[in-house]
Amino acid sequence: MKTRNVFIIMMLVIAAMVSADTSMRLTLATANTFEQEPDFDTVWDVFYNKGKNPFWGIGWELIDDHIGFGGTYLADFFRDDVEQWNIDFYTEVFYVSFHFLGGTFIADPFVQVGLGSAGRVLLPCDKDYETYGIYHKDEALTHLVVFPYVTTGFALYFDGFVIGSKLNYNPTLSVPPATNFLEYPLGNFQAILYAGIAVDGSKHKKHNDVKWE
Repeated sequence: MKTRNVFIIMMLVIAAMVSADTSMRLTLATANTFEQEPDFDTVWDVFYNKGKNPFWGIGWELIDDHIGFGGTYLADFFRDDVEQWNIDFYTEVFYVSFHFLGGTFIADPFVQVGLGSAGRVLLPCDKDYETYGIYHKDEALTHLVVFPYVTTGFALYFDGFVIGSKLNYNPTLSVPPATNFLEYPLGNFQAILYAGIAVDGSKHKKHNDVKWE
């Protein structure tokens, strides 16, 4: 009951913000990680020639004029060498953004700063544990890192639609203190592509302000 109430309150707050002067973006996103800053050809090869398994997921952002905040939550399901299912995840837990031309201009260069996390979850295994050298019978979070990051990006905003790309840089990775997690092998750079819907709250406000005679 409490969880449902919190969710309802959050949705009402978001709706109120969007109905004022704030624009909201809800996107589908994919990302890949790199040890060094990638050029365009490298990103193209990885995403379109399937050099690596990408992360997939969703993102959101609320933008008021030039300032925004949001998050992105991505995962990759895969089987390892012993056919054990794993989930790798990469999240922009929370970020603050600055949009140089405003969040509703057709060309949208922006920067972000935020906190992120990445890790690995081993799913329950139904194999012979001793034979395969697997000692976890239950779902387990085994790898986890947290990190600050900065972002440069560019998006194209159309009426009700947004598409964009961005490059994240995390200078350092940290395993949470007082835990037994292993360090997740995340590169220092992440390229993210996204597309989705964009709701411009100012348009709704203008529509509601129309006087009918």
